[in-house]
Amino acid sequence: MKKDLTNVKLFEGISQEQIESFLDCVKAKVLNLKKGQTLYTVGQKPENVALVLSGFLFVTQSDYWGNNTILSTVTENNVFGGGFAYSGVEKIPFSVEAGTDTQVLYVNKDLLLSPCGKCDYHNKIIINLIKILSARNVSLIEKIKNLSQRTTRQKILSLLYSFSVSTSDKKIILPYTRQQMADYLCVDRASLSRELSLLQKEKLIKYHKNVFFLLTDSSSVYE
Repeated sequence: MKKDLTNVKLFEGISQEQIESFLDCVKAKVLNLKKGQTLYTVGQKPENVALVLSGFLFVTQSDYWGNNTILSTVTENNVFGGGFAYSGVEKIPFSVEAGTDTQVLYVNKDLLLSPCGKCDYHNKIIINLIKILSARNVSLIEKIKNLSQRTTRQKILSLLYSFSVSTSDKKIILPYTRQQMADYLCVDRASLSRELSLLQKEKLIKYHKNVFFLLTDSSSVYE
């Protein structure tokens, strides 16, 4: 593994040498995915945990009518699969695909949670994994908050405000195309585009493609 992984949350507090030893121990594999390529399909057995080394993943779901919804985004250095792998769920109810060309580290769930006795830092990695899964739950609560807003306008501002708080910056780069943003917020794309245009005219936001500037405070979200 040539990439320095010491800044990855899963390996926090572990040296690069120890990380490489651990990856050999758990027989980790590196997968290179093209944009749109599927990592997990609906109904697949959750046997592995995936760490995003570069790029990002979309967790998606399609309904009976073919409407696609982006449930969450797994960004670089973050983990997907742990929640399903260790919950007792037999089949993954969603699809996971690469949002762009993406590289992931694939680790068997059982080996990840089974210290061999030789790697005294393995327990530290398990603790880090628990922290990541806890943070993921917080992120899901944040999404519920965004989707619970009553109007498309409120959903947009809530989403932008959430990103702004997480980055401490009013410049926000969303990892979504316009259609993907509509899917994430569970709104019609035309309604989304219309509301974005109105928000910009009212000088509440400024945007170009997926780069947004929030020009208002959080109080405007709930008006």
